[in-house]
Amino acid sequence: MTAPVDNDFVVPNLMHASAFVDGIPHDLFDYIRSQPGLFWLPVEENTEHGGVWILTRTKDILKVEGDGDRFICGYGISHPTMMRREGTKLDDQLMTMDGARHARVRRVIARGFGPRMVAGFEPWIREIVTETLDELVATKGPLDYVPAVAAAIPCRVIARILGVPREDEPFIVRITNDLFAATQGEGAADAAANVTRVFQQVHDYVETTLMPLKREHPADDMSTVLTQGYDADEISLRECLSLHQLIMNAGFETTHTTIGRSMWLMLEDPEIERKTWAALDEVGSGPVVDEFLRYISPVIAFLRVAAEETEVAGQKIRKGDQLAMFFTAANRDPETFTDPHTFNPWRNEAGSLTFGAGPHRCLGAPVARMEVQILFEEMAKRNIRLRMAGEPKRGYNNFINAIAEIPVEVISGS
Repeated sequence: MTAPVDNDFVVPNLMHASAFVDGIPHDLFDYIRSQPGLFWLPVEENTEHGGVWILTRTKDILKVEGDGDRFICGYGISHPTMMRREGTKLDDQLMTMDGARHARVRRVIARGFGPRMVAGFEPWIREIVTETLDELVATKGPLDYVPAVAAAIPCRVIARILGVPREDEPFIVRITNDLFAATQGEGAADAAANVTRVFQQVHDYVETTLMPLKREHPADDMSTVLTQGYDADEISLRECLSLHQLIMNAGFETTHTTIGRSMWLMLEDPEIERKTWAALDEVGSGPVVDEFLRYISPVIAFLRVAAEETEVAGQKIRKGDQLAMFFTAANRDPETFTDPHTFNPWRNEAGSLTFGAGPHRCLGAPVARMEVQILFEEMAKRNIRLRMAGEPKRGYNNFINAIAEIPVEVISGS
């Protein structure tokens, strides 16, 4: 379904992955943002009132993100899994929990992302990155940067964060990749079946292997934190299992996409590559990675459902209305960022919504940043340079700004 806007723009169904096969439609989002109020996108499937409100401005998204009482997650956060209010709530995941339950469960998982614990990640994340780059530069001829680097680093980091035994790391790497792959492709029914299958494998491993191990040998890792939370009756078994699964899923998607897409941009645009290496030398990896996170916006959009009649941007919102918060559009909002469509790693402007805001802001943001920063630091130190060796391919997804393949060849580095 498409919706006419004016003579220049026809809006595709932004709730469907087909709208993003050629990339993020920033021209369209710019036009929608320039219009007063909110844009109504007709969508019949899985909506209560026959459509979805499209949010593209930072201030409007912050209003919705910051009000978890009026705008709730329990009916889903993306299409096609959104449910009407008469349907069953999809609140088994932290991202789809609301209110007191969300706060209770979030408090438990937050212990595993405390400043002291995260600071301790740096040495072994650098070790993982170093080993990954060793394998990269040792490869002769073309290779796919996505499995070799973009997927390899976050998969191994996730295994270490959870405290998975070394001998089980290959299983976690495989299952994390399977979990992401299950959401790619055009068949929604097949995707749902694949996700359910992979979820069950994760739950079986955690319940029968990992949790008993952490009871016998507790450690400074996330699985110990979650197992102790369950044993203390702070979270249910289902919540404990879903949190392990969340770390594998959410801990992979943002980092995988940022690592892959940043390299794609650098190899596609010599000016972005020049700016990246120059800024790494002048201002360090932090500002460079923050700009890539803004410019790429790994998460395309999150949805909320209005729990009561309310108002956003002067627009009346009915109870049951769905609101799609397009982070990828807000991260190009000219009211928040100067010259927003320009990649500028020297930028000194806050306001990126890459990791969300409010009570659902991503807890793992410092870890994702650390992984990508260390990768750029090590590539700069070792003078590792690549070139395209084929045509890169996008993923098929309306939730993640996904990449599927980046053929590259190493041209320098040690």
